[in-house]
Amino acid sequence: MQSRRLRTILNTARTVADFGEYIAVGSYLCHDLLKVNKKTLRLSYALDAFREGRKSITSEEVGRIWDNLADLANSGVLQEIIAGVDDIPPGERIPVFYRDDESFSIKESYTDALGWPNTTFDGRLMYGNMYFRTRALAVDDAIKDMVLRVQYRTERMEELEKAMSDIKAELQSTRDFLSRLYQERGDEGGAR
Repeated sequence: MQSRRLRTILNTARTVADFGEYIAVGSYLCHDLLKVNKKTLRLSYALDAFREGRKSITSEEVGRIWDNLADLANSGVLQEIIAGVDDIPPGERIPVFYRDDESFSIKESYTDALGWPNTTFDGRLMYGNMYFRTRALAVDDAIKDMVLRVQYRTERMEELEKAMSDIKAELQSTRDFLSRLYQERGDEGGAR
């Protein structure tokens, strides 16, 4: 996504970024104050509790941005922006590294300015705990996170194994009691 281009067109200092299935214009408190579904180009407003769409927006700036996004969507320009990437001249490119949780790998991207609320060349918002100046820092952070994930999943497995053991014991006690009840009644319980 061409987040720099869109931010310039929208004439806003707000964050403008790609979040996978949608692009968003955000604030410090809400990353997706305005959201555009990348497939349908449907706009939504995070504070629209009654699903009133544009008329629920009381901020002049946010309303102006909504209107601009709607115009861009209707003209076909927004689709072009979503499909593209920002052109950062080679001399201005700063490498950044991040962990890709889908492929379980460290990947490299680039930007022209480090840190939040800046974006990579393809429009991804660079949170300080997700993008790093060096591969080594990204690897160190990934190791810390993976250690915690292994610890959590190990603990969760132990909890589930204990729960399974408890259920098996309860099931056996129930079967034993049922068997005694059948014996007391004088039958074997058949195929019940």
